Parts: sequence; C-alpha cells; structure tokens
Amino acid sequence: MEDLDLDIGSLGLQILPDSLVHAAWKEGYFDDTDLPADLEVPLQNVNIPSILFNLSDRVFKRLQSGEITGWSDLVEEGFEFKRFLFFIHCLLCKAVSAVQVEECRINGIYAARLYFSFLAIPQRGPFLIYQPNLYMKALKTLQFRCLLSTPVVQASPRKRSSRQSYDGIPISHQDLLPRQEMEALRRLSHEAEQDLIKCLHISDLGREENALLMTVDAFSKIAMQQEVQDTSILSHGFTEHSIYNPRRLSLNSFCGLTALCTDKHGEIPETVRIIMKFVFEAMMMGFKSDSKLLSPSHVTNIRDIFIQFTCWICKSVGDTAQGGVCILIQHLCLSAPDRADSRTKLVGSVANLISMLPLPFFKKACSTVIVLTCHEKASVRLFSIEVLGRISILLKVLNNINDRPDETDYNPHKLVFAAVLARIQDSSALVRSRAMSCLVLYMKESDKGAASMHLMNEIFIHPYISCDPRRAPKTNFINFNEVAKTLQNGDCMTVAKIPLPCAQTIVDELCEFCDDDKVYVRRSALQLLLRILYINEKFMTKDLLVELGSHCGDEAILVRKMMVQEFTSLLLVYPTHQSLIRQWTMDVVPLIFDSEVSVVENVLETFRKTILDNMVMEIRRPQHHLPWLLMSQISNLQLNAAFIKACSLWQKETLRSYNLFPILKSHIGIDKPYNDSAWVTLMCLAEFIPIKEPHFVLDFYHDKIRGVSNVHPYISQLVMEGLWLIWKQLPASDKGALALEMNVDLMSFRVPVPLISRVVDIRYGLHVGSNEGFDVNNPPDWAILLIKKCEENIFATLSSDLKNVQEGEAMKRFVITLANICLYYPRVVESRTLDQLMLMLFTPSEEEPGQCTKELKAALIVALGKFGLQNEPLAKKLIVELGTLLPTTVESDVKNNMIICLSDLCVRYTSLGDELLPDICICLKDSLLPVRQNTLKLLVQLIQEDYIKLRKNLIFHLLSMLNDTDYTIVNMTRVFFIATVLRKKSNCFTTSFVASVLHYNSHSHHSSDFTLTPQERKVFDLSGPQNRDKRHTIYRFMVSQSDNDRLCIMGYLCDMCNDVMVGKIKLEGTGEEILRDCLFVLEYSDFHISDSKDGDEDEDNLGGEEEELMNQAHKKISSEVVKQFMKDTVIPVLTKLKKKLGTLNSPLAARVLNIMKNIISNHKVPMEDIRDPQLVRELRRHNIGDPNSLSDGDSHENDHSDDEQ
Repeated sequence: MEDLDLDIGSLGLQILPDSLVHAAWKEGYFDDTDLPADLEVPLQNVNIPSILFNLSDRVFKRLQSGEITGWSDLVEEGFEFKRFLFFIHCLLCKAVSAVQVEECRINGIYAARLYFSFLAIPQRGPFLIYQPNLYMKALKTLQFRCLLSTPVVQASPRKRSSRQSYDGIPISHQDLLPRQEMEALRRLSHEAEQDLIKCLHISDLGREENALLMTVDAFSKIAMQQEVQDTSILSHGFTEHSIYNPRRLSLNSFCGLTALCTDKHGEIPETVRIIMKFVFEAMMMGFKSDSKLLSPSHVTNIRDIFIQFTCWICKSVGDTAQGGVCILIQHLCLSAPDRADSRTKLVGSVANLISMLPLPFFKKACSTVIVLTCHEKASVRLFSIEVLGRISILLKVLNNINDRPDETDYNPHKLVFAAVLARIQDSSALVRSRAMSCLVLYMKESDKGAASMHLMNEIFIHPYISCDPRRAPKTNFINFNEVAKTLQNGDCMTVAKIPLPCAQTIVDELCEFCDDDKVYVRRSALQLLLRILYINEKFMTKDLLVELGSHCGDEAILVRKMMVQEFTSLLLVYPTHQSLIRQWTMDVVPLIFDSEVSVVENVLETFRKTILDNMVMEIRRPQHHLPWLLMSQISNLQLNAAFIKACSLWQKETLRSYNLFPILKSHIGIDKPYNDSAWVTLMCLAEFIPIKEPHFVLDFYHDKIRGVSNVHPYISQLVMEGLWLIWKQLPASDKGALALEMNVDLMSFRVPVPLISRVVDIRYGLHVGSNEGFDVNNPPDWAILLIKKCEENIFATLSSDLKNVQEGEAMKRFVITLANICLYYPRVVESRTLDQLMLMLFTPSEEEPGQCTKELKAALIVALGKFGLQNEPLAKKLIVELGTLLPTTVESDVKNNMIICLSDLCVRYTSLGDELLPDICICLKDSLLPVRQNTLKLLVQLIQEDYIKLRKNLIFHLLSMLNDTDYTIVNMTRVFFIATVLRKKSNCFTTSFVASVLHYNSHSHHSSDFTLTPQERKVFDLSGPQNRDKRHTIYRFMVSQSDNDRLCIMGYLCDMCNDVMVGKIKLEGTGEEILRDCLFVLEYSDFHISDSKDGDEDEDNLGGEEEELMNQAHKKISSEVVKQFMKDTVIPVLTKLKKKLGTLNSPLAARVLNIMKNIISNHKVPMEDIRDPQLVRELRRHNIGDPNSLSDGDSHENDHSDDEQ
C-alpha cells in the first residue's frame, strides 16, 4: 500500500476536496468535470503517464501474484480509491473533449488503462468501482485512432461514368495527425486493448450494467474501422500478444470479444447474440449510405475477417453459439439490399460464412435459410435462394462415388437441392428464374463433387435405366411450406423424408415455363432443360427438341444467344444423335441471317466449333461424324445459303488456315459415305477461296457424271455447281474441249433435267469468256442451233405418238433447255412456240387427257416464268392464267413452282405486285405443308426486299399463320414480325390493333382501307366462337410485342367498349365476339401495364446512384400517369359497360367486374376516387382496396424489374 499512497502523493491528489470527490463518486461521474485549478499547476511538472502506467502495472502484477484478493483489503488498508477515480474521470473527460491535443490524449489513454486495472480487482461492486459513464469514456479512448482518421476518395485521372462502381477508385484513410503522433497513438491503443483483455480474463466485468454491450460495441467498432485488414490474422487463433504490431489491433478486438464468451461474463448464448448484432453491422457495411466512401476492398476485407471470427466463435464456444449465429444469418437474409450488385456481394459473404461453419452449425444454418425460402416477401425468398444456390455449389461432402453416401453428410446436400427446386414454382417470376439459374450452375458443377453426382444419378438416371421416362411412375411436387414448418420446429429430416419430384415431372414443369412471358424465366427454364438433357439422353424426345428448337428464334435477343450456345454445346455432347442434329440444323443454322449482330456472331462461332474444327481426313472419320452429318442435313433442308453466308463472314485467312481442300478431297468418292456432304462443303467454300486443284472437279465430272447412268441427281448437281465455280481456272484447251462436249450433250438432249440450267450457264460462260464476247442481238451459232432444235423437237413430239408425250421426260428436256438458253438470247425463240407452251399448260386435262403430266406442268411453269422475265406482255398474261389455275392445283411441286414463278415476276415487274398478292396469299392456307412453308418464305423475302408493301391486309394474313399446325411456320412468322416489321415500325401492332379485332371477327360495318377477294375472305376467316382461341393467340402475340404502347391499346379498347354502349357495335352477331375479344385482352394477365418495360436484357442493373434515383423517379411518375388514366378513362367506361350488360343479363358483366378488380389492385387505385357507390360496395365485398389483401410477390417483382433485364 505504501507504493499506492506514494502515487497519490506524487500526483497531489490529497488536496482534492473530499466533498467534490465523494459527490462525483456518488453521482456516477455523470457530468464532465475538470481538475481544480490548484491541482493543475503542480501537475504541470509531473509525468502523469509514467505514474499511471506504473500504478496499473503494479495492480496487475499483484493480482497475478495473489497479493490483492479484493477491494475490501485495499479499502481496509486505507487506499483512497475515490480520489483516483475522480482523477481518472477528469483525465478521461479532458481527453474526449480535446482529442487532438497529444498530452490530453495520452493522459486519457493511461487513465483508461488504470481504470481497467481497477476493474480487474474482485469485490468491486460494493465500492461502486464500476461506473457505466466512466467505463464508457474509458472505452472511447480505445477508439481515438478511428476518430482521428477519415476515409478520403483520391483524385483519379479519369472521370468515372455513372455506371462505374467504386471498385476502381482509390480510397485511403487521411490521418489528421502527424505520422509520428499517429504511430504513437496506435501503440498506446494496442497496449490499452491488452489491459482491457487482461481485465476481462480476470474479472466478471460482463455482468455489470451495460458493460457487456458497451465492450462489444467498442471492440466491434475498432475491428471495423482499421485501415489495415489482413484476413490471415485469425488463422493463428486467439492468443495474448504483447509485441506491438499495427496488424494486431483488429486481433486484439476479436480477442476481447472472445474473452467475453464465458460464463463469468453472463449467459453465453445471450453474449453471442449481442456479438452477432455487431457482426451483422459489419457484414452490412458497404450497403448503406453512411459507408459509400469506404474502399470496396476495405469493406470486403472487413466482411471476410468477421466471417472468420464468427466461425472461430462457433468452434470456441460450441453449440451454445448456435442460436446467435442462426439469428445473424436470418437477419442478413431479411435485410438483403434490393440492388442486384450489392445483393450478389452479400450472397457470396453469407454463403461463405455458412459453408465455413462446423457441421452442426452448418446444418442449422441451412435449415434457417431453407425456412426463409418460403417467406412471404419475394425479396427474402430471392436472397435465400441465391444463398442456397451458392452453398449447393460449395458443398463437397462425399469421397466415394460408387457407394451410397452416409445420411449424415448427404442429408443437408439433398435438402438444399430440394429447397431450390421447389422455388421454380414460386409466384414471383424473378424467384422462379433465379431458382432455375441456381440449379443450372449446380448441375454444371455436379461432376466435381461426389455428393452432387450421386444426387443427379438418383433423380435423373437410376429410375429410368430400364424404362422410358414418359411411362415411368410419376412423383409430383409437394407444398414445400410444410417442409419449412417442420424445419422451423427444429425437426431434422432424413433423406427418405425429403420430398423430391421425379425427373419427368420436373421436365414437364419446365416446359410450361419455356413459354413464360418473362424473358429471364424463359431463358432460365430453357437452360435447365438443356442441362437435364446433358445428364440423361432419354429425356431427349422429339417433342422436347422441337420445343427447345422453337426458342432459337425467340423474340428476346438474350434467349436466342443463349439457345445458340447451349444447343450447340448439347450437340457436341451427343454428336451422333440424329433427331438432335436435325433440330439443331433447322433452328440454329437459319439464325446466321438474324438481324442482331451478336446473334450472328454466336452462330458463326458455333459453325466453327461444330463443322470446321471437326473436319478431319477420311481415315480418321470414325471419330468425327458430326460435321458431315450436319452438312448433309444443311443440304437436305435447303440451307446451303446459310453456310455460304457463314463462309462469307469468315476471313479468307481463317478458311485457308484449316487447309480444308485436302480433307474434303479425301471424303469425295461415289462409294464413300459422306461424298455428298463433302461436295456441299466444297461448293460453299469455293465461292470465296479458289479450289487449288480445279482439274480434280473436271476429272470427277468426266469419270463419274457425264454419260454415267444411275448417278444420284443431287450428286450430279453438286458436281455441276463445282464445275461452274472452277471453269474460269481451267486452261484454254480444257475450256474449248468442255465447250464442245457441252454442245454435243445439249444438242442431243442427253443432259438430265436437273443439270440443264447449270450446263447452259457454263456453256454461256465459256462463250463469253472467249474472244467471241457477248451480243444479245448477235447470238452465236451454237445458241441459234440449240433453240431451233428445241422448237423443232417440241412440235415434233406434240405431233408424234401419245406415249412419248405421256412419258414426258423428253418434252421436259426440250422445254427446260429452251427456257434456259432463252434467258440469254430471248429474241431468237418464235412466238408460236410460246403460244404452244401456254396452250399446253393451261389446257384443262379433261379436254385432252394425258396431254400434260404433272412433271411436265411443273417444267412448263418454270420455262414460261423464265420467258416472262424477258417478255412483259407474256408476264401479264401468265399472271392471269396462273391466278386462275392456282386454286384448283393440288400437286405440291406444281403449286410451289407457280408461287416461285409469281414471286420472280413480282421482283421483275414491281408494278404487278398488287395483282399477284391475293393469289400468293391464298397459298398460305394451302393444305400442303411444303406449299405453305414456301409461300411464307417467299412473301417474307419480298417484303424484306421492298418488292411488295406491307399493308394491313397482308399483316393480318401473316399474323394468322401463328395458328398454323407446323411450328416452323409459326416460328418463322414470329421472327419475321419481331426482327423485320417491328424494327421498321415499332408501333405497327398498336395502330393496327382495333382493325385486327374487327377484321378477324369479319365485322360487316368495318370501314377499311383494303378489300379482300372472296377467296381470301373464305380461307382467312377467323370469326365466330369456334375460332376464338385462334384470335386470342394473335392478340397475345400483338400485346406481348407492344410493351411501350399498352396504355394506348387500352385506350383503343375502351373506345370499342364505348361503341358497344352507344350502339355503334351491336351485341348481336359479330358484336358479341368483338366485345369478348376486347374483354379478353383487358383481362389477359400479361396485359398488366407496369411502370417499367421488361427488356430483353437479363443482366443485373449496375447503374450508379444518380441513375438509380432517376429510374425511381421515372417509375413513380409513370405509375402516377397510369393510375390517373385508369381513374379518368378506363374505370368510368367499364362501369357504364357493366351497367348496360347487367340490364341485359349478360354473363359478360361478371368479366367486366373482374377486370376492374384487377385494375384497382394492380394500380392501387384508392376507393375514394371511384365515383360509383354501387361499384364501391361490390368491390369491397371482394376485399378490393384493402392493402393487406394484396400479395407481395408481384409488387416486389416490379421492384426488381431491372434485376434481370
């Protein structure tokens, strides 16, 4: 005690008035106090820090040695603790108020250290050693370094755009003190923290009033505000360090927090909960406005180090920490930020935290998140699903793939998967989409973990080893809310109890979502379906492939790009699957003509991966069938132009680098399996890079084609195409010989019909390429002679035996040869020949039976079409005759040739387009599928090339093709309108909507700017109840592509409803169907007018804060405009309409009321703004207008409309 009394004397504390010291002690040091003036003067020459340090050091040493057993001993010995407490209080008050003054700051820190040593002495309660206000000030001294440092954004040489994040901006902490003073402050803070930790290890300080909360708060703030964060400092555990290190400041804080987690400081679960409250604040740093200036790397390090600290607490404390950790995870899920980029960062942190927990904690944490997947708020469900999705990828719990896993390890794995899978049926489109995306990522990583592989086998493979998935017993989805309740009650579920639907049920459910109105839902559903096909080929049915393939032409660019990539990846996994190859060719290859450049680039890349990269010499063919099978399908489906387009987009150097000609040459041969595929590829490539060995093609023609019978016509055509591409490379001698050979073949009519056109082209080219040149008025002798021989043979055949005519082959050769040569020399042919050909074609078969077979008819149409291209009077006559013949023709080839002929004439004589259009349009409804396909293709091409105008009648005819039974036609129609029509005129459907409703219902009083022929009206009629679904299909498509104009469309529909009320449209006959159609569109769920458009982009919104505020303002204004329109226009019209329908006892009155209910709910129209009292009463009977009656799912989905766009 003598030493302690000596310190009192050195400091002069004996002169302090007893009344002042006692009053401050009794009042709990509530008011800030300064040292008396008579004491300050003598203290100026005293080394206060040294005296305080020596005193606190002696106290700790005597405690450790056992010399001090409690405060009662010290008081009995006469230690005047009140004077020291008063002195400590004065120094702390001075330090807190004058923190920038070094002397005050240092005195305050040493005073706090002395106070911590006093608190470590037992039996402090009766003597009021612990004073909350005094302890709070002592803790503040530990945070001086944080108070004297502020985060500052450093100047950047480049201006940051509004969409850049803070990640690229250097941010530092600017110290308000000189470097030496700051370093000294750090050292003193370190030593003060060590003294407090000693106190916590010795005493039961945590049980004092508010001491636990204040201590945790102080340590947490120190840990969160350190400018140097090193996540590795926790890897060595928590031990007491006496050596100063700036990096140990955070460790001291965590060491102090850990020291609190003992029974002597209070109930451990409660302590952990308090600590987790501050861990929550650390985890949420960076997502609040007060932390915007903090460096992203700094914030990330803080989150990482607090995650490690939480795991350390779990390991150190044991199961008693479980409740606090689960509450932390629960609050993180409930407080997730709305911004997608912020949410993604927090998802990663939460998932990392859960995955690092010990197994018992891990299971409990997973159960907590799984329960939240069934929360009423869509934002909570979304965040929980994303966390589970990240956890499912991180899970790696099994080592042996072949054995059944242990239930203890496997149970959480399967439960997490089941919870995510259940959310694909969520009411929120955004949650559904994200759940599917998480499953896609999980399946992609399934081969990296034995548990995931076992689970995939259990669901998608083992049940279908010996049976077809469509015929196997089905297990449906169950209500996962029941599972969540079980987990919430603390019950553990075994593997057998975990509800999982069968794979076929999952596939069927995903097929429904493939046609969802939301772009991101469609994309995710398609990705998940494709991923299932990777796992088991048995699900790859023809119907499913057709469904998948149809979305390669989806209206959303993102879906098209994704489908091109994923469908191609699936093809590379199953390179010999015939149905898949055919479907890929039908749906991916045509996208090379897509209007979106990024889609074309993707298709080009898939061509390279599937075709060019896999082409090898014939000797290695068994390992590389895919490119040849694809080229065969491209050829069979007449998609050569698509591959030619790809070749034109590739750099010539790229094509040369593959050295393809030797490879192709090795596959060419009549007896080789891929001869035709090799020739197709060669012909496409030869248009852009010269064939190195042109004699190879010429020799093949001489050896295998010319004069050889039983050669497949298609191979012959390919070889002739090759000859057409290389004849210019031949030497003059070979050109002359080839010209003579072709003269002989043409004059003797030995050239097969499919080759005549190209042979004439080559012969003409050889003539023009020679010195003879070209003069249409001075044809060469061989051409004149050939034309005369054709004419002579035609008339001779007509006058000969009927058997020769019926056979038709010779006549076809004469006609086709004449037509092709006359393309170059039209003036040589005699008019009587043309008249005779017209007579042969258009003479009814009943007048002269057997005179003209269908094959000859098809040839005559081709020939006359070519003549018509050079002869306008003949063209006009031909148009009239073909228009008469077209409706009665039943042969597919003949009809297709007629349509092609009319199209060619339309291109040649644009003024005749309007006359041709009705006859061509009628063929859109032909019973023959090839005719419908060809007609649609030609019409689309003519419109795209501006040879015919897209008037309303043509728009409505083409829209009716959305109801065709062939999905290729439907897909072609959708793509045409989206990629061509709406790009040129985005409001096309808006301006045509009213007319479409009247047109499709054949409304007799419809005043229109177009007329239809009787035949058009007959084939395109969609009026009546029997065609109601077909009309609705068209309306749905028009509405889905008119996002920006839905308010305008709704105004038009209200006008039509008003016409019904005033009698302009009678409810009898077609009028009732018109009203039904209007109500269908108004009632259609996807017609809900939102305040922001669902874009094609499915990316997270990473805009800056200013842009976000602008978007919110725009949404709010748009929402108010829409609401006002509903109140002033829509609701009054519908109210009057309901009254009129009610007086007529029409069942449509109930539908009108339902529409108004939806409008009021969706747009939150206040009931007081509705003027009709009767309507208000009816709505209130249905709880409309009550905010609590509205579900959260859809409203939150609007809040996240930018998340996936």
